[in-house]
Amino acid sequence: MFWRKEGLELFLTPPPHSPNYVHTQIITLIMSIIVVQPVLLNAQSNWLLGSLLITAYCFCGFAFFFEQGQ
Repeated sequence: MFWRKEGLELFLTPPPHSPNYVHTQIITLIMSIIVVQPVLLNAQSNWLLGSLLITAYCFCGFAFFFEQGQ
């Protein structure tokens, strides 16, 4: 059943992708770049940078949880 042609095409071909992004996704991407950049450039972390990363992670989770669908 899985090896039928329709099943393999559905599994191997990705669905079409639309470049229409929600503003929440764009803001989250920019925020994550700004937050992670100091940690990667410094190559060291302390509790303040760790808490900043955890806060950004929680913000992303809440933003996508309450995001309205298109």
